[in-house]
Amino acid sequence: MQINKLELKNITYYKQGSEETPCYNAVVYVNGKKLIHVGNDGHGGCDRQNGCGDYSYKDVEEVNSWIKDNFPKGSFESGGKTHYYDYDLESWCHDRLYEFLDKKILKKELQKKYLCVVQDDYKDERFLVSWKRRGKDFDESFQKYLVAKEPDLVGKCLNFLPFDKAWKIYEEVTS
Repeated sequence: MQINKLELKNITYYKQGSEETPCYNAVVYVNGKKLIHVGNDGHGGCDRQNGCGDYSYKDVEEVNSWIKDNFPKGSFESGGKTHYYDYDLESWCHDRLYEFLDKKILKKELQKKYLCVVQDDYKDERFLVSWKRRGKDFDESFQKYLVAKEPDLVGKCLNFLPFDKAWKIYEEVTS
């Protein structure tokens, strides 16, 4: 199977059901085709991975093998040592799920607050500062405030960037 595009769509997350693992359902699309139903009950077990329609477990295994061959191994720290594991379909789905949830949080935050990135040259790090957002009608006034009172932040307010660019910066600053 030639894989050019892998996507996780139709994500439904159940926060209350998530105990040891995320409780969710979603669909993996391969090259734009609905291929695999995935999900987890949130009680600590592995994800369910079932082929959609005419697709079988053999197709699921092909996608799993492709991911193992095309993504670097995952790692974690424990007991002062770094441990490695094969990155697989379940790991890939969980990463996409958490990215989906984090983007949802950022979208909500951008509705409530102005988020701007500040560079601290002394500590050589970036961090976020925020101001309460009073609705879209106030955006122009806030931009004028930045120009007058915080000129270093002009162009660094995530609210006024395309979302994909704002997400990338937010992810870099908060990770």
